[in-house]
Amino acid sequence: MSSPAKRAKIDLYSGKKLAGSIILKDSSTPAEPDMYTGGTIYMQLPYAMCGAILELLRHEKPVFINFDDNEKRGILLTNNALVGR
Repeated sequence: MSSPAKRAKIDLYSGKKLAGSIILKDSSTPAEPDMYTGGTIYMQLPYAMCGAILELLRHEKPVFINFDDNEKRGILLTNNALVGR
């Protein structure tokens, strides 16, 4: 019997508005591309990063979520500037 798939979802809000959603999945679940739709960023990351993501959200202030249109991926930042842009 195989173990159940590991999944977690972290929603990030700006006030009462959903700004982003991070979905953490294990490797048994196919990844979907990150996207920006309806003013919300949806990111998918490996479940193994769950601890690191929680530590970042717990200890770093402020935290920003951004979407890179060139790379078509969501990015978590501890400052609101993309390096090299």
